Amino acid sequence: MKNEDYTLFDINIAVGSKEELYSRASELIGRGGAISTVNPEILANSESMPELKSALAESLCIPDGIGVELALRRLGCKTERFPGVELGEALLEGDKCVRLGIIGGREGVAVRALEELTAKHRNVIPEFALSGYGIDKKMVGELLSNVRPDIVFVCLGSPAQEIFIKDVRHFSEKTLFIALGGSVDIYSGEKRRAPMPFRVLGLEWVWRIMREPKRLARVPNILRFYVNLSKSSRKSGKIGKKLPKFTR
Repeated sequence: MKNEDYTLFDINIAVGSKEELYSRASELIGRGGAISTVNPEILANSESMPELKSALAESLCIPDGIGVELALRRLGCKTERFPGVELGEALLEGDKCVRLGIIGGREGVAVRALEELTAKHRNVIPEFALSGYGIDKKMVGELLSNVRPDIVFVCLGSPAQEIFIKDVRHFSEKTLFIALGGSVDIYSGEKRRAPMPFRVLGLEWVWRIMREPKRLARVPNILRFYVNLSKSSRKSGKIGKKLPKFTR
């Protein structure tokens, strides 16, 4: 599988096998940067949110949702998707020690997530864990400047997490920031991930709606992705374009 980038709605999307996507992400450890694991809702919202689109433009965007994978297939790209909850842990499994910070979740959730990840991955050095509620960017900036962690998981939900990363990453330029949404709840044990059949079929979003019916309110955003996709396809005969390999 060729390691190139494609665009969807003017957002560069990294494609390839899981191994290739992991390789591109892991290259940023020690160098710094931002990673976003994108789904249809995030891409649809970027069409009407300039701040989100700008933040994604500065990130290595990796396909997460099945909808993004299917859209890329329409470009002739048989990429794999790499769910953020899996990518986050994969980046902790290398041979080198990783100094990790986590931001997000309700009070105490990030602390438990950091404890669980530290116990599970012997190379993780815990640095800090902050609740996602009432987060203060100035305080976080000072913390980053002092600690300078290798990786920070930012789990504030989209678009808040992508914009947050864009606003604070300059405080620690060699830190890798990863937008991971609700992954903090999985890492902490607060919630459990969808059963394997849902994952294999790309239907984790259905599982989450079943568990949390309030998520139904987000379905229009997903539908907007497919409507925009269809309009773009009819207008230009394509929904994006293939680009040379893009490195953040």
